[in-house]
Amino acid sequence: MNLAFQSIILIGCDKDILTLPVGKGNYINITTSEINSITANSAKCNFIVSDLNSETVTEQGICWDITKSPTTSSKKVSVPLGTGSFTAVLTNLVPNQTYYLRPYIKTKIGLIMYGDEKYFITKNLSLAILGNLNVPTITANGAKIEGNILNDGASSLKELGIIYSDKPNPTISENIILLDPKSSEFSFSLSGLNENSTFYLRPYAINSVGLSYGNTIQIKTLSFNEKGNMSYINDLEGNVYKTVNIDQKIWMGDNLNTSKFSNGDIINNVKDRTSWTNLKTPAWCNYGNDDNLGIKLGKLYNWFSVNDSRNICPSNWHVASDDEWTSLINLLGGDNIAGGPLKETGFTTWSSPNKGATNSSGLNIKSNGYRNFEITQYTDQNLFSALGSYGTFWTSSSFDQTNSWHRYFYWGETAVNRGTSNKINGLAIRCIKNR
Repeated sequence: MNLAFQSIILIGCDKDILTLPVGKGNYINITTSEINSITANSAKCNFIVSDLNSETVTEQGICWDITKSPTTSSKKVSVPLGTGSFTAVLTNLVPNQTYYLRPYIKTKIGLIMYGDEKYFITKNLSLAILGNLNVPTITANGAKIEGNILNDGASSLKELGIIYSDKPNPTISENIILLDPKSSEFSFSLSGLNENSTFYLRPYAINSVGLSYGNTIQIKTLSFNEKGNMSYINDLEGNVYKTVNIDQKIWMGDNLNTSKFSNGDIINNVKDRTSWTNLKTPAWCNYGNDDNLGIKLGKLYNWFSVNDSRNICPSNWHVASDDEWTSLINLLGGDNIAGGPLKETGFTTWSSPNKGATNSSGLNIKSNGYRNFEITQYTDQNLFSALGSYGTFWTSSSFDQTNSWHRYFYWGETAVNRGTSNKINGLAIRCIKNR
């Protein structure tokens, strides 16, 4: 008999061969080619059986136990006699338990012979782990939602769904969309939402251990313009930005607010002052490390985020260059007056007097302040400064090894100023659609 067994964990991975004669000139070859589908309560063993003398052998299979050297008096599962591929299913196992098993044959004269022993460990039960939701499409009254199950907790899901609400951190006591719990990935269209409204979405799952929630995301449904058409773009996280067509160039009408590159890679959120100062890699923060201000104003990014080949803007968009800012400003009357038609009106983000602001361009430039690379008399202890006074924006154009070109707006004048800024600084970003 040729019995070979391959472990499914990194212990005893090599095949061990035991050859026993069964009658003169006859051999039985049983090769365990794979053990898979390990759960908390079961496992599968796939067999390949060849060169079998069925007149001599009356039974073949696997026996197992939680102690070494299991026998057919322990638990066992037999497979039909014959050659070919067979699957033995081990059931009613205990979670997080080591099991020992070995193949066996039984002959007509009652002799039982065993192959070499191997072992595996069942998975431990835990709450299910859910991936982050993705929102590739948002309309005025709905959205397309995608997601996945990262880990089912080694237990079949009893229920899977999405919760949505107009309040943060929704629970299963609110609106629920039930999904197929047998699928590891899901996609569905949510409808019936109010236009121009904020909603919070959260996945949940229930298995034998209990209820688990995924992360909450926020979306805002779109508004219809006067002609009933929509002009918006959204990023990978579901953030929605209105768009403005100025001289055949499509600009974002809102500050960028993503924490991912367009390929899905995460951009680090760096709050600590010392860490921010020493960075030479992409990073973002909210002004004052305040999440509410991030929602209101968009994020502040260092220039290493701007210059990364993974593209911080949505797919088919790019960070506005120095030349593109110059063209926009010239179109609106030049450096001295273009701030008026570009700045948001009123005093929601700008301090009084917000001189000359009309927002006739529709670009809605807000005062977002900035984060400096070092403490000065103008910054707080975390390097933030000028909220209410300045709106600051990166261009994609480098000046030298240390600095890059940027544009900034001021509450007390109508000018748009051009200058250079240390690449470590945190400024806002506006994107333009590729031609």
